[in-house]
Amino acid sequence: MASVTAEAAGCGLREGDVVTHINGVRTTASADAALVASVCGEDAEFRVARGGVSLSLEISDPCGVTFGEGISGLGTVTFEKSDGSYRALGHAITSAGKTASAEYGYIYDSEIIGAKLPSGGAAGRLIGRRRGSEPIGNILSNDTFGLSGKMFGQARGEEFTVMSHDEVRPGKALIYSTVDSERRAYEIEIVKAKKGDSRGEKSMVIRVTDEALLEKTGGILQGMSGSPIVQNGKLAGAVTHVFTGDPTRGYGVFAEWML
Repeated sequence: MASVTAEAAGCGLREGDVVTHINGVRTTASADAALVASVCGEDAEFRVARGGVSLSLEISDPCGVTFGEGISGLGTVTFEKSDGSYRALGHAITSAGKTASAEYGYIYDSEIIGAKLPSGGAAGRLIGRRRGSEPIGNILSNDTFGLSGKMFGQARGEEFTVMSHDEVRPGKALIYSTVDSERRAYEIEIVKAKKGDSRGEKSMVIRVTDEALLEKTGGILQGMSGSPIVQNGKLAGAVTHVFTGDPTRGYGVFAEWML
């Protein structure tokens, strides 16, 4: 899928439209340019997502239309709800300093194949790849608290009660994360929990204390965003950011804000 980067006067496309099909062929980041070239000088049907609505537009000679490539990355689904909806990441996906359009997209199972560890003040990151060709859910929105959409299958994992934001306290907690071949619980400390009802993606400060996780990753890596934070048997929040220069520490968002 590709996003229109400049409005094409008179053709009906607008900047920010997400093009999903050209003449019935699904667009992909690797094939968009070739698809447009194949219909230059001709009439073509563009199917686009705009404002949550799918539109079919007849475009005459779309040679001048320019696209930005789609965005892909690695992150963690924080929770699935009983109605099939999910929340992931705990923070917005941005592109060029702006919240990226997420009107059309999918999430897939993945497997972790390695990690780039923190070095020289730079954050480390998990290295993963898609597992299977079929998506496990769609992406319907991208906002301050991350991605949301619908899962295609039955809910997986343990069942938790969501902790109210004013219940979260400094002290011991767990994060559930996949940094190798399987998901595990790792010990952390909630150092600080924000008070009041002001919503934000940096609701708490956390510190990794689990020796096994510290040995594997040095702390929090990119790709761990969305990892659930559990305190006293309840879902308290999700990991969102790592501290620059100190990968053992980072931020989390209250799970209540992600509902």
